[in-house]
Amino acid sequence: MTTEQTTPVSGSISGQHLQPVPPEPVEIAPQSEEKLESTPSCYRSGRKIILENGGAVPTDHCIKSGRRASKQVAISLRNPKNPKTWFGKQPVVNVGLSKKHHENHVVAVALTWSTLAVGALVLLAGILTLSLASCFVGIVAIAVSGIFRAYSPVTSIDATPEYATIEGAGDGFLKLVAEGSDPYS
Repeated sequence: MTTEQTTPVSGSISGQHLQPVPPEPVEIAPQSEEKLESTPSCYRSGRKIILENGGAVPTDHCIKSGRRASKQVAISLRNPKNPKTWFGKQPVVNVGLSKKHHENHVVAVALTWSTLAVGALVLLAGILTLSLASCFVGIVAIAVSGIFRAYSPVTSIDATPEYATIEGAGDGFLKLVAEGSDPYS
């Protein structure tokens, strides 16, 4: 015959009462702000390249043609429709350029600065001689140099350090960038 021992349900074992034990406090490490930030990303939405959170454009291929890049160039993202972005500090992105497109970019930069210098000299001469026509020609030349600067080699209508929409990339390069969805469109 076996004897079964049963544990009383009332919470006592052999005359001792059980006391509830509070759980030990668990320390949760505070999350740093770096962990809360999103990761940098680069993706394509239609014909536009979207950069988020400091994302970078692939620089091993030319952004205009998609061919192997021979040079890497830092480009300020400017909006051709907004004169306030033509000159001055703007967000910068590194892009790859093939030999042909790098040469075109160098010519565009030289044309920009020479047109700006000529426009400034004509404007100054117009002011000194009180010639309204010369002032107008100088202002137009300065505006043209700003437009040249904004269009070379890619543009952005909404560039900030956290987010940029890049326009002007070639079809060959667009095929290399993964398709994504733009949450802001």
